[in-house]
Amino acid sequence: TYISDFAFSINTYTRRMARLKAGPLIKEMLQRFDDKARGSLKPDRSVWIYSAHDTTVANVLNTLKLYDMKSPGYTACLLFELRIDEQNQPFVSIFYKNTSAEPTLLNIPDCGVACPLEQMYTVYKDILPLNWEKECRLSTMMMPYDEANIGMAMGKPGIANTMRPYFILISGIFITTAILGSVICFMLLLSYIFMLYYRRRRYSAYSYAQMA
Repeated sequence: TYISDFAFSINTYTRRMARLKAGPLIKEMLQRFDDKARGSLKPDRSVWIYSAHDTTVANVLNTLKLYDMKSPGYTACLLFELRIDEQNQPFVSIFYKNTSAEPTLLNIPDCGVACPLEQMYTVYKDILPLNWEKECRLSTMMMPYDEANIGMAMGKPGIANTMRPYFILISGIFITTAILGSVICFMLLLSYIFMLYYRRRRYSAYSYAQMA
C-alpha cells in the first residue's frame, strides 16, 4: 500500500535527515571510488559488499532521490559501479535490483546514467556530512524551522505533496480513534456508576423491607 511504501522514506524525509541517516555511507562509498580512481585505495579491492536491511536500501535510495515509493523487496540491493570513460575520467553508475529480473540502471538526478565522479560530489553535496558527530548532536532548536518541522516540509513540492493526503488520512484516523476511545471509556464509566447506583438502591430497598 501507499502508506507502507511511504513509511520506508520517513527516516530520510528531509535532506538534513538524509544527510545524517545515509549521508555517511554514501560519503564513504564516494571516497573509496575517489581513492580507487587515484590509485590510493587501501586495501586495493575491486569489490566492496555491504550487508543491509530493506530500510537501509530505501534510505540510500531516498537520499539519492531515486526512491520510487515502492518498498524494497526481499534481497533487494543497490549496485554502485565505478568505470573509466574514453577520456580516462572516472564515472559512476547505479543499478537497482528489486526483483528476480536484471538490475535496472538508474538515472542519477541532474547527472544521467553515467555520472562523472567529480559531479557526484556536486549533485549530492547537501547530504555529505562534514562532521557527522557534531551535526548529529545539533538541537532542533538550532535548525531552520522548515528542516526541524516535518509537517511543514510536507508543503514542499515533490513526493511530499503526493503523500500529503495520506498523512492527513492517518491523522484523521488517529484523531477519530482517540475520540471514539474516549467516548467508549466515558460510556463504560457511566454504565459502571449506574450499576453501582442501581445495586445500592436495590440493597437499600431490600434492607428496608427486612426491617419492616
